[in-house]
Parts: sequence; structure tokens; C-alpha cells
Amino acid sequence: MNKSIKPMTSSDLECVAKLHQKAFRGFFLELMGKDFLKAYYRQILKFPESIAIVSSDKKGEINGFAVGFKNPDLFYKELKKNWFNFLLPLMKGLVKKPYLILNITFNFLRVSKYGRVSKKNSFY
Repeated sequence: MNKSIKPMTSSDLECVAKLHQKAFRGFFLELMGKDFLKAYYRQILKFPESIAIVSSDKKGEINGFAVGFKNPDLFYKELKKNWFNFLLPLMKGLVKKPYLILNITFNFLRVSKYGRVSKKNSFY
């Protein structure tokens, strides 16, 4: 079984979003839809302190991925600054599943707290 691991690129986002949907059925980000997932992973790719890799089979088809970032506070601060990149995917998700408004509100409030945490309370 020949596998290849490489850095994720924007051309991988469609496959990554599909894999995410398959792996995390029923979880919040998956419920928001493929366009939202692509916007989220695009934001991770833009973040300088992130790691994003994909695994592919010998045919070159992506069959796995992993993402993370070193400084979550800074990532969520950047995410909040770039909220407009999520507006259209967010609206599409709400049109399909209006009941998600409560989840969206909760997650917005959770993300909004990042960037206001003092360094003395931080584990970094």
C-alpha cells in the first residue's frame, strides 16, 4: 500500500470537505455544509502557524487529512477578523438547516472570547 503525505493546498479543499462530511456526520461543522467546510479549511491554510497535510493512495486520491495550529487564540482571532469569508456559506447552511441558528450563535460566542484572554491566563 503506497501512501503519500503532502502539505494540503487549496486544490485539495473539495476532497477534504467531502472526507470531513463522511467522517463527522451529524457534527456541527459537517451540518453547515461543504461550502462552509471549504471556507474553514481555507482559513486554516492561510494561518501561518497551522499544519495541514493530506494523505493519498497510490492513485493520488486523497484518503485522509490532519490539521492543527500552534496558537489557537491567534487562530480564532484571525477567524473572527475574517468572518465575511464565512457569510455566504453560513447563509447557505441556514437555508438548508434553519435550526442550526442556536449552534451558530453558541459557536460565534465561543470563538468571540478568543483574543481577549490575557497572557497570564494562557497555557502558552
